[in-house]
Amino acid sequence: MDDDRNLFLGNSESPRGKRSGYALASFICANLSLVGLMAAQFIPGLVYLYLLFVPAIVTGHLARRAFRQFPGVFRNEAMATYGLAVGYLGLSLSVLALVVLARVSGG
Repeated sequence: MDDDRNLFLGNSESPRGKRSGYALASFICANLSLVGLMAAQFIPGLVYLYLLFVPAIVTGHLARRAFRQFPGVFRNEAMATYGLAVGYLGLSLSVLALVVLARVSGG
C-alpha cells in the first residue's frame, strides 16, 4: 500500500483538499448529542448535551454549502452528512417527545 494513501502513515495534507472545520464541528456536536442522550439515563445533568443536535444541524448545513460553493477544496463531506442525519434524528425525537407529552398532559 502506498504511504500517501495510508490513513495512519500519510501526511496531514490530502491531495483532495483541506479539512472542513464546519464538517468536523457537525460531527463532534452530533456525537456529543448522542452521548448526552444515552448518558442522561444515568446522570440527568448530561441531558443538556443532547441539545447539541441544533449546532450539528447548523454546522452541517454550513459545511454542505461550502462543499457546493467550492467543489474539490474541502473534504470530510461524510462527516457533515453524518452530523446532519444525527441532528435531524435528534430534532425528530424532540418533536415526537413534545407531541407525546402534549397528548398525555392534555388528556
